[in-house]
Amino acid sequence: MIHFFVLGLVVFGLYRVLEKQPEAEVDPFLVEVSSADIEWFRTMWSKRMGREPTVEELRGQVHQLIREEVLSREALAMGLDDGDMVVRRRLTQKMDFLFRDLSDIAEPSDSDLEEYLKRNPGAYEIPGELTFTQVYFNRDERGEVAAFGGMAPEPRPGCPAKGHRALHGCPGCRQSVRPCTGRASRSG
Repeated sequence: MIHFFVLGLVVFGLYRVLEKQPEAEVDPFLVEVSSADIEWFRTMWSKRMGREPTVEELRGQVHQLIREEVLSREALAMGLDDGDMVVRRRLTQKMDFLFRDLSDIAEPSDSDLEEYLKRNPGAYEIPGELTFTQVYFNRDERGEVAAFGGMAPEPRPGCPAKGHRALHGCPGCRQSVRPCTGRASRSG
């Protein structure tokens, strides 16, 4: 009975040691502003104002982002989003906008697709394929002439193995399957 108790302690101890430690929580006081955020601010400012923002204007945008992030975190922590009809309607409105944007994507016409295919043929070309089929010719069962469909292989002109009609393996012969010995051979 004691051995089960000891075994249970060992298993419990291993579990505690090998258990994955929870990842460190995100610091609630840390607000990260990435270079992508700053680039987005710069792009949006340029589109709205027609010029590049100054350093002070970018700094103001970053401060605004930090303020919004801190206030939104605090509002969520206080539960201000629970049961708030304005927040609920705003989220519903955002989802409606998202669905409309997705439904506004028109299906391309056949002429549009053909034009796109003409501009990008390489993306849709199917590369050529090679296949190999192995054919086994058994001269012992079917005979030499029958094994080749009624045609016996011809030796290469000038082959030293004169008068033979079997597969012999001379260099340059199309039916080459084994080394040429220089003489006619009936062995398979």
